[in-house]
Amino acid sequence: MVTINLAVGCTSLGLHYALSRFLAAKSDGEKKEVREEFYSALAVVAVVSLVFSSLFVLLAPAIARALFEGATDVVRLVGLIILVTSLELVFLGLFHAFRQMKRFSLFTLCRAYGEIGIIAFLALNGHGLLHIVLAVLITRSILLGILAITIKLQIGIQRPRFSRLKEYLYFSLPTVPTLVATHIVNSSDRYVIGILDQGKMNSVGVYSACYAVGTLPMMIAMVLGFVLFPTLSRLYDEGELDEVKTHLAYSLKFFLAVAIPFVFGAAVLSEQVLTILSTPEIASASEAKLIVSLVALAVLVFGIDIIAPLSILSLVKRTGIIAVVWISAALLNVVLNIIIVPHIGIVGAAITTLLVYILALGARMYFSLKEITFSFEWSFVAKSLFASLVMSLLILAIDPIGMWNTIAAIIAGIITYTVVLAILRGFKGKEIAFLRGLIMRSI
Repeated sequence: MVTINLAVGCTSLGLHYALSRFLAAKSDGEKKEVREEFYSALAVVAVVSLVFSSLFVLLAPAIARALFEGATDVVRLVGLIILVTSLELVFLGLFHAFRQMKRFSLFTLCRAYGEIGIIAFLALNGHGLLHIVLAVLITRSILLGILAITIKLQIGIQRPRFSRLKEYLYFSLPTVPTLVATHIVNSSDRYVIGILDQGKMNSVGVYSACYAVGTLPMMIAMVLGFVLFPTLSRLYDEGELDEVKTHLAYSLKFFLAVAIPFVFGAAVLSEQVLTILSTPEIASASEAKLIVSLVALAVLVFGIDIIAPLSILSLVKRTGIIAVVWISAALLNVVLNIIIVPHIGIVGAAITTLLVYILALGARMYFSLKEITFSFEWSFVAKSLFASLVMSLLILAIDPIGMWNTIAAIIAGIITYTVVLAILRGFKGKEIAFLRGLIMRSI
């Protein structure tokens, strides 16, 4: 699955992301242009992924010996899955561009739970890995066929002319190294920890568990960015720059309203949450609380990056800057981990993550604000910090022990934070209305 996800990120050429950017402003009366641009992107991805998959199948014996313990047939199936998944990504890109989130979610959930169900059935009935991978291929192929029929009914079929292909590729190709660099930034610390710990996995286990808890707010940032981007693209292409700025300001405010109290909560409840989600040994590790707090703070920085600078640079088609910053961040992350981790241990990896995210945010903020600037209510940050402090003091006073007490303390903390923020008038009426609509679209 790791191989498939990384390969598809390359074979898709980022064209599904380009569809979200360029087709978002198209109206129902422009179906001819939509068809031409969509099928042009689909044809290119089909050719590239077919070549890649063919090479994967032809070189299966060598790849199997190197990575998959000689399972040649499994590797051949993986090559075919890469082809199917690459095409599927382009189809889903059209749903994203037209903000058809229900369809997007339906197909995504059907694939995820369909595969889980089939894998569970086969594994529990004694079937081997080959049958399981074959079932994944069949499941994705069936869903690809349904996607193709759905798209045909929606926009029809047209021969691609590749009239805007150069513009699409200019936008999308820099996203490919960005994807690879993102994987490096998010996972290189664990590899370095494992190597420097001489192959012992206890440090990697502690760090991974803490990292998983600390990155929970990233889901909100990713969902907000995913839902927001096609809307921003449409508004920007239609010349509604003031609306673009309003969407950016309100979305950033909403994210901070969630991420800031999470950082405080991570500082006071990390041990209890880790005890519930991992093991008492991991939860009681001396570095655990500090790592969770540092990673949570890093995610707050990364969320700001996703919602504002990354969105702005994508709107103005400066994806090359995004790629350069991420590649630089990936290299810096590896180097800093190698330098810092041997001296201060796994806490050093968390410090490195935070530092790299801050530097990446600063670099992209510098370039993005040259393109689009928007006002932000900085007094809200002070209000959120105060409400988070009150919430933290309440949780410390409760000092919960056990799962249900911890859950109750979290609920009490959320209620306290919300009430204090409301008393301080953190949100205005129009902002609440906007956020309600944004939440519904996100759901």
